[in-house]
Amino acid sequence: YSHGFLAALCWTLLVYFLVRIYTSRQKRAVLLSMGIFFSILIAIVTHPAEIPFLFPNSFKIGFGLSDYIYVDFVFELLILLTGLYLYFKTSYSKTFLGRYGLGIFMVALIYIDFGQLYLFPDPADYIDTALSSLTSLVAIIAIVFWLDKQRSHKGPVFKSHQSGLSVSEPMEN
Repeated sequence: YSHGFLAALCWTLLVYFLVRIYTSRQKRAVLLSMGIFFSILIAIVTHPAEIPFLFPNSFKIGFGLSDYIYVDFVFELLILLTGLYLYFKTSYSKTFLGRYGLGIFMVALIYIDFGQLYLFPDPADYIDTALSSLTSLVAIIAIVFWLDKQRSHKGPVFKSHQSGLSVSEPMEN
């Protein structure tokens, strides 16, 4: 039930309301819940038709980009680099690690991801896969959380012009 399209909508709403209750910030709640929802959209594009639309026995959706491993790798790499670009545009470094740490870490993660696809053997069984995935996720989250503390998040200043919106550097307090 947790990985279908309907479940993604439920997770999206749950995250939105929990963030609103916890922080009472509309923008933060919308952005975090959009991240949850976009993850299912990316899964629909990359996975074969195996994602349940409503319930486990309902029809399955998915475009199967993962069948084309190089195209899928480039697609997911572009998403990662776009997110990294937006992150760097809306924050600024406080330290040397804040300036270079996340970029270096992302290059390492891309190398590891590439290695898992093409260089390293598959884990021996499902338990090894689950344990290595869980351990990796916890380690990645901890490292990114620590690196994020090396940056400040004032957000961009949007200036309205007749020709549209433009973004300037973040404001200092």
